[in-house]
Amino acid sequence: MAIISGFHNSVNGDRKYGADFFALFFSTLIANGVFPNPSTGLQVTANSNMTTSVKAGKGWINGYFIVNDGDYVLKHDNADGLLKRIDRVVMKLNHIKREIEVLIKKGTFASNPVAPTLQRDADAYELALADVLINNGVTQITQANITDQRLNSTLCGIVHGTVNQVDTATIFNQYQAWFNDIKGSVVGELVAFQEIQEQEFLTWFESIKDILDGDVAANLAARVANLEQELANHIAEVSHIKWIETVGGTANALTATVSGITSYKNGLAVSFPATSNSTAAMTLNINGLGAIPIKKANGTAFNNAKANGVYTVRYRAGSFILQGEGGAGNAQPSEVLTGKTFTNDNGEQSGTMNNFVNPIITPNSNDVTLTDGFYKNGVVKGVFVVPVIADYGFEVFNQGSYVMTASLSYTPVISMTWLGGDGTIRLTHGMYAQYTFTVYSQVYINGVAVGIERQSSSVDIYDWTQDFNVKKGDKIEIRAKAHYNAVVYVVRTAIKIRSFYLVNRTI
Repeated sequence: MAIISGFHNSVNGDRKYGADFFALFFSTLIANGVFPNPSTGLQVTANSNMTTSVKAGKGWINGYFIVNDGDYVLKHDNADGLLKRIDRVVMKLNHIKREIEVLIKKGTFASNPVAPTLQRDADAYELALADVLINNGVTQITQANITDQRLNSTLCGIVHGTVNQVDTATIFNQYQAWFNDIKGSVVGELVAFQEIQEQEFLTWFESIKDILDGDVAANLAARVANLEQELANHIAEVSHIKWIETVGGTANALTATVSGITSYKNGLAVSFPATSNSTAAMTLNINGLGAIPIKKANGTAFNNAKANGVYTVRYRAGSFILQGEGGAGNAQPSEVLTGKTFTNDNGEQSGTMNNFVNPIITPNSNDVTLTDGFYKNGVVKGVFVVPVIADYGFEVFNQGSYVMTASLSYTPVISMTWLGGDGTIRLTHGMYAQYTFTVYSQVYINGVAVGIERQSSSVDIYDWTQDFNVKKGDKIEIRAKAHYNAVVYVVRTAIKIRSFYLVNRTI
């Protein structure tokens, strides 16, 4: 077990980082998989022969990047005459070869074949792009025999953003299970539906066959007569509701005179118009028989009659119960959207709740307090972390002391082998003469002079800075040439590379 960290300034070359360390760092920011755009990125397709093509696209494995800029054709071995196999098309991060390959992992012949397992160890790490079924005796591969594994986050997955990976394994497995089950379930449902409809038809036919037997006209006439009698009975029942044309008393204590009513009996029903808005619990006194409280169906007092409104009540156990009121409830205007109406214990109300449609909320470094209301199709802007390249602020080499030479021809005074990755470095060095005679310095890479030849005739230090493109393994030298009357000194030699830092960005 070990603890590693980075990146840190180098002192005398004690902090040097290789490509594997950068890959480890980036693998903590971007998860493995196939980049989602285009949707066909690295998709495996059939070619009507024993080859498949991997579409153009980009992939990411453990901090390493792969780009395919066109159809990449793979040839599959011929099919067996009796047995099947499953070939697996993979992206392989090959640490030994130092590259990401796209290749076929040939399956094993079997009656019920399975795809080869993925290699994921110190030497290589594989992601599956697709499984290709090679049926026995076939001479070409069809698209129906290719199972796309890019959405399966266990085998591959989609790179959708930094840090997190979309877990598509569950939905992928659910879709596959649904596809396998739906064919059988649909057939069963159709059979069950047919049986139910047949039974309902037989039941209906049994109910009317007596009408259709014998004298059909007489039977139908009898049925019509029965219906007319039932309708008449219903009309008579409705007529039991007494209409009160004139209502006296006050807005809250109503009085009325109705002929034929000598006492309050359960079921007695009357309808009346309200002459003004009520302001408190209401009562109704018919023919001076006593003031009876008017209540809602839930037992609460009725206190919100509106002028010119018509109300029907039915007597029951000492109270007139409001019929068809349907306005009970404890919802308040602040809990209902603006522009909508509703009823509660206080009658019809208008909503006052704010209605925000398609709002966009952008987070910042402070808490965001949302205004009370209803948010429909709201979007909260995402925040993600991105690396930002800074200037040359990461020093990887520094020669603190001076070096000198009295050689009259260019002689190496600083020499090193570049072990970093390919890129641009910024090299700085200073120079001065022992006396006021002209001395020279020149940067060499792999034995070839590069950049500008520097010269000085001063005993004061002059510094020069220049950028150079280098590759891993390049030999970098500063060579100096003295005057026959003066020694040349080279000081303050340093090499810097670009550094970066992390910042938050909103989508």
